[in-house]
Order: sequence, then C-alpha cells, then structure tokens
Amino acid sequence: MINLTMQRYNIALIPENKTYYESLSKKYYKISEYKVGQTSIPHITIAQFYEDRESVVREIYSQVYSLANTYKEVVIHLTTSIYKFEEQFTWLELRLADPEFCNILHRKIVNILDSFDIKCLNTPFMPHLTIAKIITDKEIIENFSQLKIDQSDNFTLFMGHSDSIGQFTSVL
Repeated sequence: MINLTMQRYNIALIPENKTYYESLSKKYYKISEYKVGQTSIPHITIAQFYEDRESVVREIYSQVYSLANTYKEVVIHLTTSIYKFEEQFTWLELRLADPEFCNILHRKIVNILDSFDIKCLNTPFMPHLTIAKIITDKEIIENFSQLKIDQSDNFTLFMGHSDSIGQFTSVL
C-alpha cells in the first residue's frame, strides 16, 4: 500500500522544443485534465516512483544525473498514437518510432530504484509523450489518429515531481 504522504517522482526525457507539444495539447484543453504546457511539462516518462526518504531521493537524483551526463541530448522521432488505458478514457499520445533507447534507459533506472527497494510505477513500460487524456470520443480519436505527425526533437533526461496521473509538474 502506498503512503499518501509520499512524494511522487518522475524521471523523464524532456524535449528541447516544448512549445510544439504544448500547442498540440492546447487543442484538447477543454476536454482533457492532462494539459501539456499548463499542468504538465512535455515529457517521455522513463520511470515513476514514490519515496519519502530525502537522502534516498538525493542519491537517486545523483545517479540519474550521472546517466543524463552520459547521454546528454538524445534525438527521438515521434509519431501519432492512441492508447485506451481505461474503458472511459483514451490517451492521445506520440509514440517513439524506435523505443529501444528508452527501453534500455528504463532498465537502468529500474535497477537504480531496485537498489533502494523502490517499486517502479510504470511497468510494463511503453515510452510515449502524452498530448491529452480525454473521455473516449470516437470523432476526436479519429481526428487525432489522422494527424500526420512526424516530429523529431532533442531530449534531455531530468528528474522531477509528478502528480497522481503522471504529469511531470516540476524539475528538481
């Protein structure tokens, strides 16, 4: 059971061109609780976890930034995707054309979390950049899936705070 006083953290890749993803998300602000640019920094989550021990968070932070220095900026290519996670909700998202780099990075981060007996919240891992979480609407889903998004961007690894639906709310 999760202690509700624990802080939720997100280790994620954040794009250099945030405004592109924010403007795409703005089209869905009226119908989405997930608002990229307003309530969330655009990101590709690598791992999320809960923790309340400050010394452990500092150590994880240190190890994450060692990895970040290893990879610096990574170019990732994104395309349109739809993911129905819950019956009444649909996630409009961009998927990675080649997720292998993120899969490797995810395993490295999970190993760090495992060394502190911390459970990674996002398993199974499906790397993506969320644009909106909407109440399932066939017309909106069809329109989104027909968008011709073919976007590449430079991404950098960061650690920050997350809310209950996985929005990356601030960088540590």
